[in-house]
Amino acid sequence: MDNQETDSSLLTQMRDGDVAAFQRLYQRHQGSIYRYALMRCGQSALAADVVQDVFMGLLSKSYRYDAGLGSLQNFLFGVARNLLLKQDQAERRHQPLPAFGKEFGEEDGEEVLMSETTEPADVIFHQQMTEHVRQAVAVLRPIIVT
Repeated sequence: MDNQETDSSLLTQMRDGDVAAFQRLYQRHQGSIYRYALMRCGQSALAADVVQDVFMGLLSKSYRYDAGLGSLQNFLFGVARNLLLKQDQAERRHQPLPAFGKEFGEEDGEEVLMSETTEPADVIFHQQMTEHVRQAVAVLRPIIVT
């Protein structure tokens, strides 16, 4: 019997409540899923969490595997990939944006604006606009995507 048939039969047994079938599936695939996740994210704790989420989703039937669409192993890798992408998006959403001018070493970009060719009205306009933007950003609610 090849792995796909064995995986399919183990999955059927697992869904019928056979704990040993789940353990065999876990032992067969957890190492490769962990290595894949670790390679993608570079963090052992996150890779372990991804493996746990993949198998808990499989156990709780949150993920619907269709043997007609491919092997269980490929399906599990796809689930791990999606979980890692979701994690990466969540981390990027919570990274603060740099303040204007900080990359040049100035405090809020004031030195850039205070050149000899800058009109005083332009400086005042920029300061007012900066304050309006700060106030608008301060009242924004965080976006939480589930």
